[in-house]
Amino acid sequence: MVSQDIVHIYNVSFQKIQQLIKRYGLSQKELRKVNYYIVYEHWLDGEVVYIGSGVCNENK
Repeated sequence: MVSQDIVHIYNVSFQKIQQLIKRYGLSQKELRKVNYYIVYEHWLDGEVVYIGSGVCNENK
């Protein structure tokens, strides 16, 4: 999960998230190393044609 995700989930500003990261000495690089599960859809002409899932680790 990245800062932008937190902004949308908790309806707070990006600047607030950055302030909290600095205040508590969190490492953004370490936070982003977490594997997380994703579910995705492929749509064609307004209809779902495929649903998939997997583990995402964008920052190896």
